[in-house]
Amino acid sequence: MEHLTDTMIVCPDQSTSRYITSAVGQNKTCEVVLSKRDIDKRIEQWIQTVRRPILVLVPAESPSADWIHSTRLVEQCNGITLVWALNAAYRDDRWILLQLLEAEGALICSSLDILAQVAHLFRQTDGAFTHIQQTTAKSVVMTHIMNSAAPFLTTSARKTIPKVKINKSAHLVVEWKKKEIALQASPSIIGESLIQLCRRARRKQSDSMPPVVTLDTGAIKMVARPPARILSETTSKRLLRAFGLQTPTETLCESPSQAVRCAKLLNGPATLKLVRPNFRFKSMAGAVIQDASGPSEIQKAYQSLMTLSEQLGAPKALGILVSEQIDTPHLFWIEARKHSQFGRIILFGKRDDITEKPDGALLDTCTYQQCQFAVSNTYPDLDTFHASSLAQAIFRFAVMCRELNNHIGLAQIHPLALTETGALMLDAIVGITDAPVR
Repeated sequence: MEHLTDTMIVCPDQSTSRYITSAVGQNKTCEVVLSKRDIDKRIEQWIQTVRRPILVLVPAESPSADWIHSTRLVEQCNGITLVWALNAAYRDDRWILLQLLEAEGALICSSLDILAQVAHLFRQTDGAFTHIQQTTAKSVVMTHIMNSAAPFLTTSARKTIPKVKINKSAHLVVEWKKKEIALQASPSIIGESLIQLCRRARRKQSDSMPPVVTLDTGAIKMVARPPARILSETTSKRLLRAFGLQTPTETLCESPSQAVRCAKLLNGPATLKLVRPNFRFKSMAGAVIQDASGPSEIQKAYQSLMTLSEQLGAPKALGILVSEQIDTPHLFWIEARKHSQFGRIILFGKRDDITEKPDGALLDTCTYQQCQFAVSNTYPDLDTFHASSLAQAIFRFAVMCRELNNHIGLAQIHPLALTETGALMLDAIVGITDAPVR
């Protein structure tokens, strides 16, 4: 990390600190400190003294939630937070912290060399990388760099867009505002650094409008009031619909004949589900019947589910939910969990009945822009419409958790189907606490 200025590097231990200090050299404006309890206050004071601060974080075994606040402050000061994550392929507290830091704008990388190059370019160009000017030079080196940064290339010759080239002295440089910035790294590291900077700029410039969340306050007060209990599927969905989340066409039926009538109104086969208070894991209990069509099949499925309910004992069934059957490969789940360090977090992932490992994590205070970034970053192959539908669903779910706060405990949508019309809750469950609703 040579030639870094106005940079703070936070390390978890003395040996890592010595290693990075050795890499940095004796630059007095680049400070290397150890993680400790009051480090957030020290970072906050340091941010106020520098222009475009660069904060480098090295996660410890017990990561600090204060880093989220520090990253947010750095972003507000038009700085950049770089996280040296040697192993990001886990699902523990460090993985959650990395997800939350990335949502706040931090760049996560396992290569210290790439982070050093990102910091160097960021400092030298005032973070000007939104695109890269296309070079016409024919060389193996430039071809490799241009291919790496292909999504961010432009033919524009504006002075505000940096250009990577090989100068007359055969050195790799960035040309920006009539000056040449030396690049002392391999083409692969340079290419990845350019990608990181351009992605960050694109994200900060995103002007997508968040969805309007119009609350159904009457439904919220009716459903989210004490006593503490686990809501049925239909009541959980009613609460979530009060925040704008949608369900397929479905009706809670109390007789076989009603189920037949409701099934006739659906476009295609029906899915029938047993609805009971505090009833989870329906599929494992055999309480879900799919592909039911025709009066005889509907009646048979209805009776079968009611018989199952009697075998399960109390509480009594509330009825059978007859729902439009949704067939889509895009099935996801969203869940709210209380975390000892980070507070309530929103986890999401693809539906997997075996592992159910989360793919991403956000705070319940997340913005719509953060939801969009998390989805696009986690599922780059998801098309724009489905990605937007998933981001909106996560955002509305987070709004519910934020608005109800301590009035809810358990909260989960599983699965959430992404369809041609948007995101639909196929199943959901919410737990209410004893906290009074104002």
